[in-house]
Amino acid sequence: MRSWIKLSLWEAGWAPISVFFFSLLLGNIFNVYALFPGIDKTVHIWGGMAITHFFATSIFHSQRIVGAIHSDRQLLFALGLTLLVAVAWEGIELFWDIAFKTKTNHGLTDTLLDILFGLLGSLIVLFFRAGKETARISQQGKDKQLS
Repeated sequence: MRSWIKLSLWEAGWAPISVFFFSLLLGNIFNVYALFPGIDKTVHIWGGMAITHFFATSIFHSQRIVGAIHSDRQLLFALGLTLLVAVAWEGIELFWDIAFKTKTNHGLTDTLLDILFGLLGSLIVLFFRAGKETARISQQGKDKQLS
């Protein structure tokens, strides 16, 4: 199990960590969110892409432990986990605002749009992963016909 976690973190952990620190850099050092309010949604798309890449990679590598998981289920599970992270993230923002009197949360519409844009990023990654999987299966079928 330890190798599965290490492999997942090594191969895909960089993505969500990079987006997290990049967003902190944009917001806290360069104050970009105040200067360009729309950039927040772009960062949520990146975040959705990054966390979905991590989850999809982790689920793929978990097959060594739990057995084969059909590729469609892997992608659906990664999407569900991304949704869970997006909702939790927005909940943390709300808690942070209440506890520390900050203003990271800008209301229900902003929260729902943040979740929606995170899911959009997730769907982008899943679309490309599904395409790669379809191409791989197609190639396997061609290889079998040739042999």
